[in-house]
Parts: sequence; structure tokens; C-alpha cells
Amino acid sequence: MSLFPKSWCDKLRILRPKNPNLEPTNTLNTFYKTSVSANDLKDEEEDRNNVKARETAADLETLNIKPKYIVCNKNNIKIEWNNVLLWTDKEGFKMPETHLKEQKERHPKQFVIHYDACARSKATFEVLKERGLSVHFLIDGDGTIFQLCDVSNICWHAKGVNTTSVGVEICNPVFLKHNNVQEKLWGMKRQVINSCIVHGKEVGPILDFYPIQIQACKVLLKALNEGLNIKLQCPLGSDQTILKTIIPEPDKYEGVLGHFNINLQKQDPSTFPIEQLINWNVWF
Repeated sequence: MSLFPKSWCDKLRILRPKNPNLEPTNTLNTFYKTSVSANDLKDEEEDRNNVKARETAADLETLNIKPKYIVCNKNNIKIEWNNVLLWTDKEGFKMPETHLKEQKERHPKQFVIHYDACARSKATFEVLKERGLSVHFLIDGDGTIFQLCDVSNICWHAKGVNTTSVGVEICNPVFLKHNNVQEKLWGMKRQVINSCIVHGKEVGPILDFYPIQIQACKVLLKALNEGLNIKLQCPLGSDQTILKTIIPEPDKYEGVLGHFNINLQKQDPSTFPIEQLINWNVWF
């Protein structure tokens, strides 16, 4: 079994001959059968060298050569995740200054999780701008984490706890009719959850979160715990899963909350397993 994911091998094209009729040999020194001409072998060697030279920088970054980080109070906090884009990156998203309250330093107590009801994070960013709202992080369908501003800034994502929290919007279009689009965007459909209980009422059927999104959120929380000391705890119900209704004085709570813990009118993040984020014996 290769040490690298298939997608990396496909990208580098190291193991695939130009001629599909040729089969690789089992030796390390020769890639193809001896019937291949010297010119063919030379062409293949040049092709491999060109691919390596052209893509080395991008591939090294993918292979964890370049450390990733998020920004907390102007300090870089290491995060154990490959796909992280800051607002300063070319492909990142920057929250307009008019959509947040800038602060020199801030020490939030809550990490608030939302679903965005959008097909992808780019759409979420546009919706936030249109509505005059803001959030610190987005997590896309492929697990990419976008940081839109320093967490020192106050974002408007959860009325009542904006000044004391960090917010993340996780990509999930929620309704089943959007699942075909999700498959086209991310390569697989989302699982369907027939029902869940929020504020004592049945919700569903709805689309679930991709496992890679849960992984990304877990790693993000770990970085926020190290950078801001946000506590690894959440309000639990009698079944030891996240309590899916409002709690008393959420602005004074220290730990991880869903939007439904703050506002009786909100159902998000519905099926997201918040309790698993704080259990480091559980991985995905």
C-alpha cells in the first residue's frame, strides 16, 4: 500500500506510463517492460522531472513541509491541519471592517458552532457580507478552514455572546434537495439523518456533516484551546450528548456551544456531534 493518498500519486503521475498498453515491472530501477524503446524511457524520465520541478512547491506544502497556523491576538497559533487559508492569503476571504468591531486584544470564552445552510463556504461569505454579519472561521465541505479575521475582533454571528465568543460556520446546505449538488462539489453525497430533537421538537430529515468537517472543527478547537484557553467542555444532556436547547446565561458559559444553546429560534448546528470535539479518545 502506498504511503501517500491516491490523489497525490495521480497528481504527480509517477506511477502511470504514457502508453496505457504497457505494464510496470516489479523492479525499482525499471518502470516498464524491456520492450519499451530507449526514447520512450527518456521521454518518461523527462516527463517525471518536469512534473516534479513544476509542482514541488505546491506538493511540499501539501505534505506538511510548511507549518499552518491561525491568528489569535496577532499571535500565530500552530494548527495540525493542511488546508488552512487566512484572510491574507490569495484564495482566502477577508471580512470587511464595517462588518466587525476591531479590538487590539480579546480573550473569548466560548466557541460557537453554526451550520451555514449554503452549498460551499464561498457562498456563505457572500451571504454574510450581504446581511451585514460576520464570523471568524468557515469550514468548507472538503475540510478547508478559512479564517476571515483575527479572533481579537468582535464578529456578529450570535446575538448575546458576540463580545465573548469565537464563531465558526460549517458548510452544510441542510435540505435533502441539495445533496446532488454536494456530490458534484465534494465527490460524495452527505448522509441523511432522518430526525433529531432540537428544543424538544423533531427536526428532519436533514443532511449530516462530512467526517472531514468534524475532524477540521476538532483540530480548530484544539488550536483555540492552546491559543485562547477556550475550555474543552460543552453542556451535556442526560444521554451525555450536547444539550440541544438554550442554557441559562450563555454569555457566562466557558466552552463550546451550538447556536441552539443561545437562541430558542435557532436549530443549528442540529446533528453536529459537539460532544465528540472535546473527547480526545474519539477520532474520525
